[in-house]
Amino acid sequence: MKIAFWSYGRKVIRHISLMTLFFVLPSGFLGAQTFFFEKYGVEQGLSSSKVYSLLQDRNDWLWLGTESGVSRFSGSKFENFTLANGLAGGGVFSLAEDSLGRIWFGHLNGGLSIYDGRQFRKLKFDSISVSGDINSIKQIGSYIWITTFSNGAIRIPFPQPGDTVLTGKQYRGKEGLSDRLSSSYIGKDGSYYCVDPNFGIKIYDADKDQFQNFSLPGIPRYFAVITLFEDSRGDFWFGTYNGGLYRYNKSAGKMEIYDHRDGLAKNMVTFITEDYRGNIWAGTHGGGITVFPGDKMRTYDSSNGLDALNINWILEDKEKNMIIADRYTGISIYKGDHFVTFSDERILPDKGVFAVEEDESGQYWFGTNAGISVYNPGKKPGEQVRFFNNAKNAIGDKIRFIKSDKKGKIWIGTAGNGLSYYDLRSGRFVFDSWLNEKLDPYGIIQALETDQQNRLWIGNQDRLVVWDGSENEPLTYTQASGLAGTNIRVLFCDNKNNIWIGSENRSGLTKYDASTGKFKIINIGEGYVPVTINQTADSRIWVGTVDRSDPDP
Repeated sequence: MKIAFWSYGRKVIRHISLMTLFFVLPSGFLGAQTFFFEKYGVEQGLSSSKVYSLLQDRNDWLWLGTESGVSRFSGSKFENFTLANGLAGGGVFSLAEDSLGRIWFGHLNGGLSIYDGRQFRKLKFDSISVSGDINSIKQIGSYIWITTFSNGAIRIPFPQPGDTVLTGKQYRGKEGLSDRLSSSYIGKDGSYYCVDPNFGIKIYDADKDQFQNFSLPGIPRYFAVITLFEDSRGDFWFGTYNGGLYRYNKSAGKMEIYDHRDGLAKNMVTFITEDYRGNIWAGTHGGGITVFPGDKMRTYDSSNGLDALNINWILEDKEKNMIIADRYTGISIYKGDHFVTFSDERILPDKGVFAVEEDESGQYWFGTNAGISVYNPGKKPGEQVRFFNNAKNAIGDKIRFIKSDKKGKIWIGTAGNGLSYYDLRSGRFVFDSWLNEKLDPYGIIQALETDQQNRLWIGNQDRLVVWDGSENEPLTYTQASGLAGTNIRVLFCDNKNNIWIGSENRSGLTKYDASTGKFKIINIGEGYVPVTINQTADSRIWVGTVDRSDPDP
């Protein structure tokens, strides 16, 4: 675990007190401007600048299929794997994760590999020969489907852990497919589609165990379809070879066509996906990316910050970043391009914002000196904001901390009214007198955190209190327990469930080790008092301090 310290002397701001509150959100599609894309290539440790495919697994690792094998990215560091690590030969063209969490790798020239969390294994078929690139891998129920550039599609009974020899059925001419397939897709209803650039799109008929022609009014005939996507509205999008982008508008019952003359980045569309806000991203060969927010269009290319012009894959990760794999330049990561400002009195009656929390339903909670504002961006204008304060809800007005737990409770720490919570299920505020009796007698909560075991950590002026939510007495910790100090200023739970505790002391940082249940004082230098703590994706702990080097602070 790495710890980084920044000290700003006496100018450290302990809370957000702004005339406006900013959120970083994806594009509002402004006029001409340059956008920021983080770039990762060979210089940063990637094994090859030619990236074919992307996958984020259930453990949040990012896997990249490259010309030289596969790379795994932690957010700051690449690990590269090749034939020497147990992979089949050839670059990795396609990736998939199965229901057991195993990672599948489809290789150039027909190889197939699997990673079970401990080791890589080469896979082979007992009687099927595959020599063409494996360009897609999908799990549907108890089968794994793969498609190839020259050997049709193959359906594989789901292998047991440790199996390396596979059985399967090959689908080619008499089963309704040609040998040459470019991709596959699973629709919203579970339908399985194969894209044949020569003979159109095929859909699998499980009853007949054959592939049938798939057609919609206006589907491209002259231009070969090479990729398809079904969006959250049920509209189908078709990327073509030099024929632009086709969209079947389900509600209107018609096909819409976009090409370079309409603002499409390029007419060869190689990948299509949708972000969590419903924007469609269309990657092209040679032109970068065009994004569709509704009926508008915005193109990202070298003129406004995107060096990746030959797009092989686009993935939205779990943090809502867009990760872009390019044929020549590695990966680029897009994290949004502008600020959305919340300063309207109808949302924030008080400009001093001390706490911000997003709950499980996507609502934003703002703690201010005038109570709490709750903003729901999914509601209609006029219904988006609710206010809670002491006069109406007896929660206090000076809100300093807002934290969600895993049981649907929003915990609220105040300066003068103790600790209460809002139950998302019942829609009621609850003040637990029994718990508050164990806390600061003046009702001042100085720090608040919830850990991965759903325990509540509460910082007071003279002690640290930990409560598991049961009828058991809360645990109380002081310097006699191993803390650097008892005047708790900040609490933070890291990704290993360790608790970092900042206190008003000359060296006031303590780490609670979740694996041992013990406290350890961390020396950060004389006079530095931690006031904010956070962790970045590379597992570094960052500590913001105020300088209290005066021997009598």
